[in-house]
Amino acid sequence: MRQDKSAATRRKSVKEDWISWLPPEKQKTFQWAIHPCETAYTMLSITLNEALSLQAQGSLVRANLLIFNTEELLDRMTNPLLALLAGMNSHGRHFGTLPSVAALNPEFYRSETGQRAATWNALLSHVLLNDRSRLFHKLCALSNIVEELAGEYHDAAGQIIESSAAEEEQPWAAVEILHYDLNTCLREAIVILKCFLQALPESELAALRIEFAKPVPKPVRHARPGILRASS
Repeated sequence: MRQDKSAATRRKSVKEDWISWLPPEKQKTFQWAIHPCETAYTMLSITLNEALSLQAQGSLVRANLLIFNTEELLDRMTNPLLALLAGMNSHGRHFGTLPSVAALNPEFYRSETGQRAATWNALLSHVLLNDRSRLFHKLCALSNIVEELAGEYHDAAGQIIESSAAEEEQPWAAVEILHYDLNTCLREAIVILKCFLQALPESELAALRIEFAKPVPKPVRHARPGILRASS
C-alpha cells in the first residue's frame, strides 16, 4: 500500500534540500541520472554558440551545418530529461515519495511557451494546496514545456537550414531563446531530483533507477536530404 512521504512531514524547504548533502548511494544515483543530460547540454551549448558566432560573421554555410548538428544533440539532451521527469512522476505515484516543491517562475523563461506554462503552474500552485498535486502538476508542466520547446527548436533549425538568406534573423534568435529555456527546464529538473532523493528511502533507489532507464517515445522527424549531402 502506498504511503505518502510528504515534504510537510519532513518540514524542509526546496532551498534546504538543495544545499543539504546526499548520502553516498543517493549521490551516485543523482550523478548517474543527470550525467546524460548535462553531457548533451554541454555539447549542444558549445555547438550552438559556435554556430551563432559564425552566423554573426556571415559564414552561413558552416553555421547552418552546425545548426543541423545541434538537432541531434538537442534530442540527446531532451530524451533523458523527459525520462527523468517521467521516472519521478511514476515513482512518486506508486511509492508516495513527495519532496519539497516550489512553483515554476515565469521570470526564468524567455519564450512565450515557457512563460505561459510557468505562469499557469505558478497560479495553480496557489490553488492546489496538496503537496502531491503540486509535485505532479510541476513534473507534467516541465515535460510539456520540454516537448514544446524541442519541437519549436527543430522548426526554427529547419527554417535556418532550408534558407540561404542572410537576413533571416528571426529563427536564429529563436534557437538561442529556446536553448536558454531548455536549460532552465534542465536546472528545474535537477533541483526536483535532489529534493526527490532527499525524501526517498534508500530501499527505493533501485526501483527509481529502473524508472529512469525506461525509454520515452521519440518524436518522428523527417531527414533533410539536401543537408545530409552537403555535410558528407
